[in-house]
Amino acid sequence: DVDMYLKRWTSTPEGLRFVPMMHGRELREMHVRLWGDVNAQNVLACLSAIESFGLSEEDLAHGFATFDGVKRRLEVLGEPGGITVIDDFGHHPTAVSMTIKAARTRFPSRRLWAIFEPRSATNRRNIHHQEYVAAFGEADAVVIGSHHRLGEVPVENRFDPAALAEDLRQRGVPARAIDDATGIADHVVAHSRTGDVVVVFSNGDFGGLHATLLDRLKRHA
Repeated sequence: DVDMYLKRWTSTPEGLRFVPMMHGRELREMHVRLWGDVNAQNVLACLSAIESFGLSEEDLAHGFATFDGVKRRLEVLGEPGGITVIDDFGHHPTAVSMTIKAARTRFPSRRLWAIFEPRSATNRRNIHHQEYVAAFGEADAVVIGSHHRLGEVPVENRFDPAALAEDLRQRGVPARAIDDATGIADHVVAHSRTGDVVVVFSNGDFGGLHATLLDRLKRHA
């Protein structure tokens, strides 16, 4: 039998609120500044990992309440002009989808942008094209970038930013394929509005997009 699990949990704009069970006993409601299904699973894994440490209920609650999350996972970089810019390491379609869903619970009723760099060895290939269509189809606006190493992949196996953008538009999602970080930043500045949330998905530096975007938005505010 599993003697430790989450009795219940919900993802709110302030983070996850959950009631853990330990050795068949229901503990107090706790809070952590993480969002979405994937982080509820991470909380469960954390509880299981520390079961043998003998921490008190108060220690657990304090530890979760004071945890600020990890770098590059829905990490807020700034909010120039009321536009929230977020860095996320997600690059596999499953990670993209789960992150967008988590962002929806953190920023309900706000327009959500997804900006994507096809940089990894896998996503420079077209094997996950349909999965990316489904994942990015959950955003309100999408920009698909490029990467200089795309040319290393044979054209018949190569990820196609323009094709992904077109398939997203066919689903009714405003989407553009833009090659360079400056062009992407200019597009976001021109078409974003106060209250928007811009999630930048990349496992690299995206050609300096994060800093460029923050700078352009600050000057435009």
